Amino acid sequence: MAQPKSQIQDLANAFIETKSEKRFKILMNRLKPGVLKKIATIETDPESRQEIVNIVFAKVWQNIDQYNPGAAAFSTWIYRIAYNECLLAKRHTNRTKSLDRMFEEGTVNESAISIDSDFDEFDTKPKYDVVEVLYNKTIDAINGLKDSGKEGIIKTALIKWHVDKKPYKTIAEEMSIPENSAKNKVFRGKDLIRKILVTNEPELVQLFAEDQKYR
Repeated sequence: MAQPKSQIQDLANAFIETKSEKRFKILMNRLKPGVLKKIATIETDPESRQEIVNIVFAKVWQNIDQYNPGAAAFSTWIYRIAYNECLLAKRHTNRTKSLDRMFEEGTVNESAISIDSDFDEFDTKPKYDVVEVLYNKTIDAINGLKDSGKEGIIKTALIKWHVDKKPYKTIAEEMSIPENSAKNKVFRGKDLIRKILVTNEPELVQLFAEDQKYR
Protein backbone atom coordinates (compact mmCIF):
# COMPACT_ATOMS: atom_id res chain seq x y z
CA MET A 1 0.00 0.00 0.00
CA ALA A 2 1.32 3.43 -0.92
CA GLN A 3 2.27 5.64 2.01
CA PRO A 4 0.62 9.09 2.30
CA LYS A 5 3.00 11.76 1.02
CA SER A 6 2.61 13.78 4.21
CA GLN A 7 3.69 10.79 6.30
CA ILE A 8 6.70 10.15 4.06
CA GLN A 9 7.62 13.82 4.21
CA ASP A 10 7.42 13.84 8.02
CA LEU A 11 9.74 10.83 8.17
CA ALA A 12 12.10 12.51 5.72
CA ASN A 13 12.14 15.72 7.73
CA ALA A 14 12.89 13.78 10.89
CA PHE A 15 15.83 12.06 9.23
CA ILE A 16 17.16 15.29 7.73
CA GLU A 17 17.05 16.94 11.14
CA THR A 18 18.78 14.14 13.05
CA LYS A 19 20.83 12.31 10.37
CA SER A 20 19.92 9.23 12.39
CA GLU A 21 20.71 5.88 10.77
CA LYS A 22 17.67 4.38 12.50
CA ARG A 23 15.35 7.03 11.05
CA PHE A 24 16.97 6.57 7.64
CA LYS A 25 16.22 2.82 7.70
CA ILE A 26 12.60 3.48 8.68
CA LEU A 27 12.25 6.01 5.87
CA MET A 28 13.80 3.72 3.25
CA ASN A 29 11.65 0.76 4.33
CA ARG A 30 8.56 2.90 3.77
CA LEU A 31 9.78 4.10 0.40
CA LYS A 32 11.21 0.83 -0.92
CA PRO A 33 7.96 -0.59 -2.45
CA GLY A 34 7.35 2.63 -4.37
CA VAL A 35 10.97 2.89 -5.51
CA LEU A 36 10.93 -0.72 -6.72
CA LYS A 37 7.70 -0.06 -8.61
CA LYS A 38 9.27 2.96 -10.28
CA ILE A 39 12.38 0.99 -11.23
CA ALA A 40 10.26 -1.89 -12.57
CA THR A 41 8.85 0.40 -15.26
CA ILE A 42 12.33 0.41 -16.84
CA GLU A 43 14.28 -2.57 -15.47
CA THR A 44 12.72 -6.05 -15.82
CA ASP A 45 15.41 -8.11 -14.12
CA PRO A 46 14.65 -8.60 -10.37
CA GLU A 47 18.31 -8.80 -9.33
CA SER A 48 19.16 -5.65 -11.27
CA ARG A 49 16.21 -3.86 -9.68
CA GLN A 50 17.49 -4.70 -6.21
CA GLU A 51 20.99 -3.51 -7.12
CA ILE A 52 19.58 -0.22 -8.34
CA VAL A 53 17.56 0.19 -5.13
CA ASN A 54 20.74 -0.24 -3.09
CA ILE A 55 22.52 2.37 -5.22
CA VAL A 56 19.59 4.79 -4.86
CA PHE A 57 19.48 4.46 -1.08
CA ALA A 58 23.25 4.93 -0.85
CA LYS A 59 23.01 8.10 -2.93
CA VAL A 60 20.18 9.43 -0.79
CA TRP A 61 22.31 8.91 2.34
CA GLN A 62 25.36 10.56 0.76
CA ASN A 63 23.53 13.47 -0.88
CA ILE A 64 20.75 14.25 1.58
CA ASP A 65 22.08 17.79 2.03
CA GLN A 66 21.29 18.43 -1.63
CA TYR A 67 17.59 17.82 -1.10
CA ASN A 68 15.50 20.99 -1.20
CA PRO A 69 12.10 20.55 0.51
CA GLY A 70 10.84 23.72 -1.17
CA ALA A 71 11.50 22.34 -4.66
CA ALA A 72 9.89 18.89 -4.46
CA ALA A 73 8.42 16.33 -2.10
CA PHE A 74 10.98 13.85 -0.75
CA SER A 75 9.27 10.97 -2.56
CA THR A 76 9.48 12.87 -5.86
CA TRP A 77 13.16 13.53 -5.26
CA ILE A 78 14.02 9.89 -4.56
CA TYR A 79 11.92 8.66 -7.52
CA ARG A 80 13.89 11.02 -9.76
CA ILE A 81 17.14 9.53 -8.46
CA ALA A 82 15.78 6.02 -9.10
CA TYR A 83 14.77 6.93 -12.65
CA ASN A 84 18.22 8.38 -13.42
CA GLU A 85 19.97 5.33 -11.99
CA CYS A 86 17.84 3.07 -14.20
CA LEU A 87 18.91 5.00 -17.28
CA LEU A 88 22.56 4.81 -16.24
CA ALA A 89 22.27 1.05 -15.66
CA LYS A 90 20.66 0.54 -19.08
CA ARG A 91 23.35 2.62 -20.74
CA HIS A 92 26.06 0.57 -19.06
CA THR A 93 24.38 -2.70 -20.10
CA ASN A 94 24.16 -1.59 -23.72
CA ARG A 95 27.81 -0.53 -23.73
CA THR A 96 28.92 -3.79 -22.14
CA LYS A 97 26.99 -5.85 -24.72
CA SER A 98 28.46 -3.76 -27.52
CA LEU A 99 32.01 -4.31 -26.28
CA ASP A 100 31.36 -8.01 -25.69
CA ARG A 101 30.24 -8.29 -29.31
CA MET A 102 33.41 -6.56 -30.46
CA PHE A 103 35.55 -8.70 -28.17
CA GLU A 104 34.08 -11.92 -29.55
CA GLU A 105 34.41 -10.86 -33.19
CA GLY A 106 37.91 -9.47 -33.13
CA THR A 107 38.12 -5.77 -32.33
CA VAL A 108 39.85 -6.57 -29.04
CA ASN A 109 41.95 -9.66 -29.59
CA GLU A 110 42.62 -11.32 -26.23
CA SER A 111 45.04 -13.85 -27.70
CA ALA A 112 47.34 -11.02 -28.81
CA ILE A 113 47.40 -9.43 -25.36
CA SER A 114 49.77 -10.36 -22.53
CA ILE A 115 48.09 -10.03 -19.14
CA ASP A 116 50.37 -9.01 -16.26
CA SER A 117 50.80 -11.90 -13.86
CA ASP A 118 50.40 -9.63 -10.85
CA PHE A 119 46.93 -8.44 -11.86
CA ASP A 120 44.80 -8.49 -8.72
CA GLU A 121 41.67 -10.48 -9.49
CA PHE A 122 40.24 -9.38 -6.15
CA ASP A 123 40.60 -5.71 -6.95
CA THR A 124 37.49 -3.97 -5.67
CA LYS A 125 37.59 -1.16 -8.24
CA PRO A 126 34.32 -1.36 -10.26
CA LYS A 127 35.09 -3.13 -13.54
CA TYR A 128 32.49 -1.09 -15.41
CA ASP A 129 35.00 1.79 -15.34
CA VAL A 130 37.21 -0.19 -17.71
CA VAL A 131 34.31 -0.93 -20.04
CA GLU A 132 33.12 2.67 -19.93
CA VAL A 133 36.51 4.15 -20.73
CA LEU A 134 37.32 1.63 -23.47
CA TYR A 135 33.93 2.21 -25.07
CA ASN A 136 34.63 5.95 -25.22
CA LYS A 137 38.14 5.34 -26.56
CA THR A 138 36.67 3.08 -29.25
CA ILE A 139 34.23 5.79 -30.33
CA ASP A 140 37.06 8.34 -30.34
CA ALA A 141 39.17 6.02 -32.53
CA ILE A 142 36.30 5.56 -35.00
CA ASN A 143 35.64 9.30 -35.15
CA GLY A 144 39.35 9.87 -35.68
CA LEU A 145 39.38 7.94 -38.95
CA LYS A 146 39.54 9.93 -42.18
CA ASP A 147 36.26 11.05 -43.74
CA SER A 148 37.40 10.53 -47.32
CA GLY A 149 38.87 7.81 -49.47
CA LYS A 150 38.88 4.11 -48.55
CA GLU A 151 39.22 4.91 -44.85
CA GLY A 152 36.19 7.16 -45.05
CA ILE A 153 34.11 4.31 -46.50
CA ILE A 154 35.33 1.98 -43.73
CA LYS A 155 34.51 4.66 -41.14
CA THR A 156 30.96 5.02 -42.45
CA ALA A 157 30.38 1.26 -42.35
CA LEU A 158 31.86 0.97 -38.86
CA ILE A 159 29.71 3.77 -37.45
CA LYS A 160 26.58 2.15 -38.87
CA TRP A 161 27.54 -1.24 -37.40
CA HIS A 162 29.06 -0.32 -34.02
CA VAL A 163 27.38 2.97 -33.11
CA ASP A 164 24.01 2.68 -34.85
CA LYS A 165 23.80 -1.14 -34.31
CA LYS A 166 22.55 -1.74 -37.86
CA PRO A 167 22.68 -5.22 -39.47
CA TYR A 168 24.90 -5.86 -42.47
CA LYS A 169 21.94 -6.00 -44.84
CA THR A 170 20.81 -2.51 -43.83
CA ILE A 171 24.36 -1.16 -44.03
CA ALA A 172 24.71 -2.58 -47.55
CA GLU A 173 21.43 -1.02 -48.66
CA GLU A 174 22.27 2.40 -47.20
CA MET A 175 25.76 2.40 -48.73
CA SER A 176 24.58 0.90 -52.04
CA ILE A 177 27.10 -1.95 -51.86
CA PRO A 178 26.75 -5.77 -51.76
CA GLU A 179 26.18 -7.26 -48.30
CA ASN A 180 29.46 -9.19 -48.44
CA SER A 181 31.23 -5.93 -49.17
CA ALA A 182 29.57 -4.32 -46.14
CA LYS A 183 30.79 -7.20 -43.95
CA ASN A 184 34.28 -6.77 -45.36
CA LYS A 185 34.29 -3.03 -44.64
CA VAL A 186 33.21 -3.64 -41.04
CA PHE A 187 35.78 -6.43 -40.58
CA ARG A 188 38.58 -4.21 -41.86
CA GLY A 189 37.32 -1.38 -39.68
CA LYS A 190 37.31 -3.57 -36.55
CA ASP A 191 40.83 -4.72 -37.28
CA LEU A 192 41.95 -1.12 -37.78
CA ILE A 193 40.34 0.02 -34.51
CA ARG A 194 41.83 -2.97 -32.66
CA LYS A 195 45.31 -1.98 -33.81
CA ILE A 196 44.73 1.63 -32.79
CA LEU A 197 43.53 0.62 -29.31
CA VAL A 198 46.32 -1.90 -28.74
CA THR A 199 48.90 0.70 -29.83
CA ASN A 200 47.50 3.73 -28.02
CA GLU A 201 45.81 2.15 -24.99
CA PRO A 202 47.71 -1.10 -24.22
CA GLU A 203 47.09 -1.05 -20.45
CA LEU A 204 43.38 -0.33 -20.89
CA VAL A 205 43.00 -3.16 -23.41
CA GLN A 206 44.78 -5.51 -21.02
CA LEU A 207 42.38 -4.62 -18.20
CA PHE A 208 39.41 -5.11 -20.50
CA ALA A 209 40.62 -8.55 -21.61
CA GLU A 210 41.08 -9.58 -17.98
CA ASP A 211 37.68 -8.12 -17.07
CA GLN A 212 36.03 -10.42 -19.63
CA LYS A 213 37.49 -13.49 -17.94
CA TYR A 214 35.58 -12.77 -14.74
CA ARG A 215 32.19 -12.04 -16.29
